[in-house]
Amino acid sequence: MLYPQTRESRRLEADGTIEGTSKDEIRKLFDRVASRYYHLLRGDPRSVEIHSLQIPELYYSLRYDILHRTAFDAHQSHPMVDVFQPENTLPWAYDDGILVFQPDKKPYLMFSDIESETSHPIPFSLRGKPIRNIRIQCRILLIEWIKLGPGDEVGHFATAFDILGDSFSGRKPVFLGTWCIGSPSRMWLSQTCFHSSHNRHHYVLYTGARSHVESYTYGDETLEGLKIWDISNLKALDSHPDYIVEPDNWESPDDSWDFINAPMRFDPREDSSYIVPKLVTEISVPILRFYDSLRMIAPTLQGLSINSEEGIVDIVENIYHNELYEDEDGPYNPTPIVTSIPFIGQGPWWRREVLTHVFPYRGHDSLESSPLKMRTVLPYLHVAEVTDDITGVRFRLSMKPREIGSSEPPEYVVYIDLPGHEPGDNDIEIEDDLGTIVGQGCKIRGDERILIGEYGSQELYILRFDRPEEPSVEVEN
Repeated sequence: MLYPQTRESRRLEADGTIEGTSKDEIRKLFDRVASRYYHLLRGDPRSVEIHSLQIPELYYSLRYDILHRTAFDAHQSHPMVDVFQPENTLPWAYDDGILVFQPDKKPYLMFSDIESETSHPIPFSLRGKPIRNIRIQCRILLIEWIKLGPGDEVGHFATAFDILGDSFSGRKPVFLGTWCIGSPSRMWLSQTCFHSSHNRHHYVLYTGARSHVESYTYGDETLEGLKIWDISNLKALDSHPDYIVEPDNWESPDDSWDFINAPMRFDPREDSSYIVPKLVTEISVPILRFYDSLRMIAPTLQGLSINSEEGIVDIVENIYHNELYEDEDGPYNPTPIVTSIPFIGQGPWWRREVLTHVFPYRGHDSLESSPLKMRTVLPYLHVAEVTDDITGVRFRLSMKPREIGSSEPPEYVVYIDLPGHEPGDNDIEIEDDLGTIVGQGCKIRGDERILIGEYGSQELYILRFDRPEEPSVEVEN
């Protein structure tokens, strides 16, 4: 079979329906796949969709630095420690054909299934809930948001949805639950960064100072540490009544869009009948320092992963060493270090260097990027990468080389690597400056069918490689 690694071919093979499929269906399937790879090989998407995103200034106002998910001011993965990072980007997520984002001037998140080409709002009102992060992993959609209380009080929450269904019948998010992950002060939020990860059983949250500090506390509050919750007890339920906003009310003309002062009627901490995940463990600063993890002259965190079967959380760090500057591997060779820490019961911890390729920290979105599948020619210019593990198709986002000390904004380029293709050898580049457009947010997501990126913190560009050719048009949400 031609194109044996594609989703369509694997699906026919897994179902055992190849023999029973008509020649016309096989021909249509082949034409679609061949057209997709023809456009991938040319770096020319067949269609482009543009979605306007919720602009932060409409509801964050002067408190944007408190509500937004701030990035590290410095990071040990850079030779000079100072971080080059993009402007603040807006929260959106994509995984396995599911795209979630907040449309402009809408108090809800949009759930889009690109395989069934259906979109519908998620039954979760965002009024009074500024979003800090959205992530899809293991068919769990997780939304991290905050609620401003009186005075200096802030509530930090996480809400989970289970993604049910399949690509044939359509997929939909089903509400699982909400839990409080912290009650920090506004000063605490402005001085710290956070990063989290999850699977279907556990949720892990790291909080740390934005830059090197002598003290790890602010008043009585801890600025650094790890917390892990057991979310396996959450069951798919009908959304809580106080989270539902009927569609007719979403377009209410008297809506003031006052996200800051809008009340949140339901507080999961005050509902005794509500299922709340159990806090499994909290790894404090002294223990992290004992593990020699997450703190040198600047932050080192590059990612988190959690293994529920083994009861281990992996802390991935990225550390640049001056002595490696003239290494035979190239002028920039950071050292990825993984520390495995048990969070259930007792057990040894393991800290080791790993033989993989990583790129420097480029803002909080880079913490959710996978390691590089192979080394690039100029790794320091590498910004992000997304690989379709099923087919082997890979998109690489890089900055174009420029003079040291240049004040000009960087230019971005997106390369496409097809199976059997080696980087640097006749690189396939996205055409018509679309690489620069989708790369401005320094975050790309996608697979063999689609590439998604953010432009100017206001627009989401969706590049499709296997749809009927249509003119580029802005989609009204």
